[in-house]
Amino acid sequence: MRVFCVFLRHPGLVETGGWVKPKPMNRRPPSRSAHPPVPADSNPRLLAWQILRAWKPEGVYADEMVDHTARRHALSPPNRAFLNAMVLGVLRNLTLLDAWIDHLRDGGKLDHDTRGWLRLGLAQCLLLGLPEHAAVHETVDLAGRGRGLVNAVLRRALRERQTLEELRAGAPFEVRFSLPEFLLERWMKRYHQDGVEKLAEWCQTPAPIIVRANELIPGATAKLAAIPGNAALEEHPGFFLCADLPRDGLRLYRAGRGAAGGRQAGGALCREARCQDRIGVYRQ
Repeated sequence: MRVFCVFLRHPGLVETGGWVKPKPMNRRPPSRSAHPPVPADSNPRLLAWQILRAWKPEGVYADEMVDHTARRHALSPPNRAFLNAMVLGVLRNLTLLDAWIDHLRDGGKLDHDTRGWLRLGLAQCLLLGLPEHAAVHETVDLAGRGRGLVNAVLRRALRERQTLEELRAGAPFEVRFSLPEFLLERWMKRYHQDGVEKLAEWCQTPAPIIVRANELIPGATAKLAAIPGNAALEEHPGFFLCADLPRDGLRLYRAGRGAAGGRQAGGALCREARCQDRIGVYRQ
């Protein structure tokens, strides 16, 4: 008697030697507990490089990628702020960083990964004002096979810091401010050179974070005022200038019973969070 092995591609069947039987179809999504936990102490520099490597102009917004990565890796507030500063610092000065890299490399070719590490290292040293030794050492250690080249270029950048600043000051606006040429041409027709320079500098300056207390939540103003780094704006009651986005204040409170037994509405401490308008007007 011969036994034949039957190979079937149907997802509901499994091979058992000489015969087949239906396999139970589990259509429920896999539970999150099935995946190994991500370590909470993930390196922010490595995460920043991974975000910049995956970022595309037509894809997901960079701040959403930062938020998702920070939540997934359970980053502490300081590490999340550091991650956000590195990612947005590189993207905000992308053209300038590439111009510096081309100068330091004398026009030599670079693979995409090594260029990403150089962008990140130069942004830390020359734009974010981080301690030079820590920025170079940590970046080089993470650069993999390109660590030798990254180390040499970053240390040359520190030696030629003054030259790079002069190169930046004398570069065209599209390089100096990393803004698209079509936008600068449109601005030039309307504001002329002096106005364009001021507007470009304003555009490249990170805006402060402003939140407004939700008056529907009892004590929301006092709770926001008690958060370290929040400063009340006297000319705009209920508004606060924040050192960082108060994420705990943006979380929704569940509706519950009030002190008198009545129904108390749920909500968030912050009614809205937005960047401050530069002319001092808050658009509702």
